[in-house]
Amino acid sequence: MGLTLQDYTKAKKLKPALVSASGISEHRTSAGPYLRIPYTDEDGALLATRYRLDLDGPQRFRWQTGSQPSLYGLQRLGEARAQGAVVIAGSESDCHTLWAHDFAALALVRPVHWREARDAASLRDVQKIYVISPRTLESEGAVAQWIQTSDIRHRVHFVRLPDGIKDVSDLYLSNTEGFGIAFLWLLQHATPWEVVDKNRIARVERELFGLCEGLAREEWILGAFLKSVKASGLAGEERNAAMIFLALTSRLLRAPVSLAIKGPSASGKNFTVERVLAHFPDDAAIKITSMSEKALLFLNEDLRHKHIVITESEGVSSQFQDYLMRSLLSEGTLDYVRAELGADGAMTRRYVRQGPTGLIVTTTKTTLHPDNETRLMTLEPGESADCTREAMRATAVRKDKAPSVDPVWPALQAWLAMGERRVSVPYAQALAGLIPSGAVRTRRDFEQLLSLIEAHALLHRTRRCRDGLGRIVATLRDYSIVRSLVEPIFARAVGAWVSHDMRQTVSAVRMRADLVGKGLRDIAKALDVDYSTASRRCKAALEAGFVVKYKRPRSNEIEYWPGENLPEVGAQVLPAGDAVEQAWWDEVVVEPQVA
Repeated sequence: MGLTLQDYTKAKKLKPALVSASGISEHRTSAGPYLRIPYTDEDGALLATRYRLDLDGPQRFRWQTGSQPSLYGLQRLGEARAQGAVVIAGSESDCHTLWAHDFAALALVRPVHWREARDAASLRDVQKIYVISPRTLESEGAVAQWIQTSDIRHRVHFVRLPDGIKDVSDLYLSNTEGFGIAFLWLLQHATPWEVVDKNRIARVERELFGLCEGLAREEWILGAFLKSVKASGLAGEERNAAMIFLALTSRLLRAPVSLAIKGPSASGKNFTVERVLAHFPDDAAIKITSMSEKALLFLNEDLRHKHIVITESEGVSSQFQDYLMRSLLSEGTLDYVRAELGADGAMTRRYVRQGPTGLIVTTTKTTLHPDNETRLMTLEPGESADCTREAMRATAVRKDKAPSVDPVWPALQAWLAMGERRVSVPYAQALAGLIPSGAVRTRRDFEQLLSLIEAHALLHRTRRCRDGLGRIVATLRDYSIVRSLVEPIFARAVGAWVSHDMRQTVSAVRMRADLVGKGLRDIAKALDVDYSTASRRCKAALEAGFVVKYKRPRSNEIEYWPGENLPEVGAQVLPAGDAVEQAWWDEVVVEPQVA
C-alpha cells in the first residue's frame, strides 16, 4: 500500500524531472508514501490539492479537505494559447503523458467540477478544444451534459480512443514509440461536438422512445397521469396535480408556467408537488427549501428549461430574492452586475444566469409580493372534511404499501425534451378576442394559458400534426382540456369566481351578521373547522373585500362583517371550445366583396 514518485513514473513510463516540474511531490505517513498533486491557477497560486495513494483501486485518490476542484494544468495554459488548441483529458497522468509529447493539455477529473464562469473564461482564447471521449455511456452522458450547457461547445471536438484503450496514458503505454503520431492522427480525425451531439441525441431518443412508446401513443396522457398519481398515494387533489404536471411539462417551452400553491399547514401542498415530481426526471426541477439572499446568482446548476421548486416560500422571502425571481421569470435571464474587491482594487463583475425558468412555490400565505403574484397562477388544496377523510384513507394505504411510480413517466419527459418542442396554437388570436380584457393581469394569464395548451399538445406529440415549419400543431381538444383546469383561475383573476371554501366562509359571516361580540370562534364553529383554518379563510375573504374587519372599542375582540357581494355561481370567463372554433373559422374565411 502506498505510492512513491519512482513507482508512478516507472508505471507511466515518464521522466521524473517532468513530473516533478509539474509540482507533484512525494510525502509519507505511517500508512505509507503518497503523492501530492497541486492544482494551481495560471500564476501558480494554489487552488486545490489532490492526493494519489496508490496506482490502482477505487480509493487511490483523495481530495484535501476544503479543496475546490478545478481544471488541472492551468499553469501551462499559455502553451494552449500559443498552439491554438488544448486537449482536455480525464486525469493528471494523461496530462503528464501529453506534456511529455509537447501537446497542450488540461485535465477535468469530473464534469461536475466545471465552473462555467471561471473555466470557460480561461479557455476564451483557445480556438480548438479537444475532449477525450469517456469509455462508458454513463460518463459520456455526464460529459455531454457539461459541454452542451457551456459556451465552449462550438469549439469542442471529441477524440475517440481505440477499442480496448481506457485513457491517453493507456494509449501511450500500448505504443510508446508511435504514440505521438498515433495521437496526432486521432486529433486530426476528431469529431465536432455538433455531430457528436446530434448522433447522441438520436441514439438516446430512440432508446427513450422504446421505453415510453406505449405511453407516448396514449390518446389522453393526462388521464393516464391522474391514475398513476392516485396510485402513488395522492388523493383528492387531482385538479392541482394535473396543473402541476402540465406546468412542469411547460419547462420545455419558451415560456414555462409558474404556480403558487397556497394552503394552511398539513393541507398536503408539498406532498402533492412531491408526488407529481416523482413522474419527472431529476433534472426537470431544482428543489429548494431555503436559500440566502443572493444564492440564485451563484447557484451552480443550469437553470435553462427547468423549474425552481420552493417548498414553503417563507424560506426565501427577502425583497431582493423577489426581485431576482421576477427578473428570471419575466425576462428569461438574470443579468446582475456588482462591485467586488480584487487584487487591483475595486472592479465590477457581471453574473448572468440564462433561462427560461419556471417557478413552483408552496406557501401558507394568502398573498405573495404583488409583483410576483401576477406572474404565478394560484392553486389551493381542498380543505373540506371530505378532502381530509380521503387524504387519511390514502395515508392508510401508503402505510400498508410504499407508493411507487412507473419509470416510463420520467422516460416520457426525457424523450419529450430531446425532440421537436415548438408548438403552434393556430386559434390563439381567435381565443384572445373572446376573453374579457378588463383586468390588466389577464395579459400574463393569457400567456400562461397558451403555454399550458402548448404543453398538452407537446405531451401528445405522436398524435399531433406538424405545420410547414415542423412545429407541433395544438388542437381545440388541447384547449378544452386546459380550459377545464384553469377556468376557476381566470375567473378569480377578473373577480368572477371564488372557491367553495370562500363562499362557505362569507356565508358563515353573513349568517351571524346580526350577532354582537362574536368573532372567529363562532365562524370556525359554523364552518366546522379549527380556529387557525377559520382565521386563514377570513383573512383571504378580507383581502378579497368580501368581508370587513371591525375591532370593538376597549376590546381585543375582532369581528367580521359582510363586505362586497360574491360573484354569481357558475360565471364563466373562458369561452367554450365551439365558440373558439367558430371565431377561428370566421377569422380564416373571408367572405368575397360584392362590387
